[in-house]
Amino acid sequence: MKTNLSIYSTKGLDTIGRNVVYATRQNAQEAAKTNVLFVNVESEMNAYSPLVLKAATTGMSKEENAAMELVQKNYKRLKKMVDGHAEFPDTDKGKAAVALQSVFKRAGKLYRQKKGDLSASVENLLAELVKPELTAHIVALGIVPEAEALRAAKTAYDNVAGKRLDAKSDLRQTDSASIGRRKLEKALRNYLSFVTAMRGVEGWQDLYSDLNEIMKAARLSVRQGKEPAIITDDEPVV
Repeated sequence: MKTNLSIYSTKGLDTIGRNVVYATRQNAQEAAKTNVLFVNVESEMNAYSPLVLKAATTGMSKEENAAMELVQKNYKRLKKMVDGHAEFPDTDKGKAAVALQSVFKRAGKLYRQKKGDLSASVENLLAELVKPELTAHIVALGIVPEAEALRAAKTAYDNVAGKRLDAKSDLRQTDSASIGRRKLEKALRNYLSFVTAMRGVEGWQDLYSDLNEIMKAARLSVRQGKEPAIITDDEPVV
């Protein structure tokens, strides 16, 4: 199986480690659970996971959430103004509003979206609103200041989110985090290589298949711009 662990984020590597431990402990192959290579994975996970918790709490979550809430509020206010004018579809402003409604419809219902998806939806909306034909509709409705308020709120959120990412990146480069990551990567590679070598031995194929699926799913998540997902009792490895 492919085990290029350097492509994953701090949290992503932690998730892979958790999934490997979970899948091994759920598997019927008892010899794997007592194998020194698996015991080493568990040991390195115990040392690495607290570093991930620290990375996830770098102190800017409240500021980031407040910035996103303002984006949501300004979006709702702007959409409400457009919807209000659209109630008069036979007027010039009404026609302009109806044209703008289709753009807001493509953005979807923001309250159902995760923070990353929500940010992308607003970004796409703002990109469309600068098109000449849509800018003309915004001017016709007299909502240029409100549209700019939404843009300003989104810019402010991007700045806060960027600082948080920088903070996480800086934390990842600290000695304890970088050393812990290298040790966990080595432990996982050794164990996964061992299971791969044992896959032809009776009783090891199921475990190999489970771990191979974990790594395939993790690579797919990276290609999709997402973090690997945690396996739970409700989501067995298949």
